[in-house]
Amino acid sequence: MTAKEGISYFGMMMKVILQKMWITLIGAAHFSCSGTLPEMAAEYRERSCHVDFCYRMFYLAYDKAECMDKFARLRSLVENIYINQYLGRLLPAWSKAVAEPGAMRTMSRQRDFG
Repeated sequence: MTAKEGISYFGMMMKVILQKMWITLIGAAHFSCSGTLPEMAAEYRERSCHVDFCYRMFYLAYDKAECMDKFARLRSLVENIYINQYLGRLLPAWSKAVAEPGAMRTMSRQRDFG
């Protein structure tokens, strides 16, 4: 793939990904992480997992670009939003929920991932 084709492909992919990511990240900006462990797990399965998906899709497209330096500022913005706005709220809440006495007993075990 030539540099021009790489930018064109990346640009097309980024437009689609960023539109979805923007909508998802707007929701993440108002992300609330509280409740019991089962409530938080259900919230993640139903809605919050889309933030992780969009983040991974961004990097899938970014890694295919031959001119990554042209997208360094965008990459930095995505990292900042994902790490500070999303994970910065999510991880402490998960840790608190897991630390509650008996919290793990309220979760069903996942044994078959097939």
